[in-house]
Amino acid sequence: MDPTTAEQTIGKSYPKAEPFKDILIGSPAEVAKNFHWADHLIDPGNIISKYEYFAVAAKIPLDGPQLSDICFKSFDFCGKVYNDILFPKGSPQLPYHDLNHGLITSITAQKIFLGGLISESEAKNFSLPPKEKLAGLHHLFSLVSSFHEIDDWWDLPYPNTEGKHNPNIEKAKSSIAQHLKKLGLSSHDFNRLLILDDFRKKQEVSLNESLDLKRGEGFLPEDEIPSLLDQFTPEERKTILKVASGALCASDFLQIINPAYLQPVKLILDEEKESFDGFAGPYALAREMQDWRKNALQPAGFGLPDGTVFWKDVKLSSGFFQNVALPRINSGLEYLKSFSPIEYERANLLLDDIKLSLRIL
Repeated sequence: MDPTTAEQTIGKSYPKAEPFKDILIGSPAEVAKNFHWADHLIDPGNIISKYEYFAVAAKIPLDGPQLSDICFKSFDFCGKVYNDILFPKGSPQLPYHDLNHGLITSITAQKIFLGGLISESEAKNFSLPPKEKLAGLHHLFSLVSSFHEIDDWWDLPYPNTEGKHNPNIEKAKSSIAQHLKKLGLSSHDFNRLLILDDFRKKQEVSLNESLDLKRGEGFLPEDEIPSLLDQFTPEERKTILKVASGALCASDFLQIINPAYLQPVKLILDEEKESFDGFAGPYALAREMQDWRKNALQPAGFGLPDGTVFWKDVKLSSGFFQNVALPRINSGLEYLKSFSPIEYERANLLLDDIKLSLRIL
């Protein structure tokens, strides 16, 4: 199929990314329980069609089915670790940073990462690697982006416990390390990519830490598998990590244009007989913080470290959007254009809508 025709067809059939029309009504606990990410981006048919178009249009050494297969295998493995090890049935569940958050972030990050490699190669800053190396990079990045919360939200102790980590984190780390070994990918490369997505640090700081990371210093236990990233020149490796940084950071914050995040909510506080109107995403996140990370409430402007939430203050603020989210989104968003002009345009339109609603010029 002609790439232009395929892209136009995909654009017409692609679910419109707008807030859910149904209004969520209920207490904070009920809103969090009923919060579900819009998962059209990880629909298998959507992924297959997008990768088929991209592979033809970009003329890369991997075809659409190969790209999709790597993505699906990464998603399947991540799902097993999440559901069977980290958060098994009967254990406390994360309402916001759940498995779908990881996979939706990952598919967007994959698109930006591949688009970035194409952009950098067209700018003569990087030579697109041959088929085997490109497949290795795609598989490595698909896994890291799927597991981007493994050293953060997924590593937090279960609520109301005295632990310092998720009680199953060591088993999860071992499982990931074994999986990488089977694929011939090194835990060192996984660790170097994983630390790029640290929202508590400036991106350039995390990028330098990634470039300087020594074997044995990262999240996963060290192995003896040769590094794929070290098979590139220092300049090529720096370019790959820079693109990966933009892809991970941009995709993680692009959650704010997910239809579920922007779903209208009427939040009801029974004990105070008050109600507030807002978006589902911030309310679900604040409720998650209340259970899982109380000390994050105050920095977010949502409440106090003792778990008290000021629900009237829970919102998508102009300060957060303009000073935290947008800089990270902009660090990788331009690369999305090389993957899918339609998705790039849609993302910008939605971001412009948010700017208007927050009265940001």
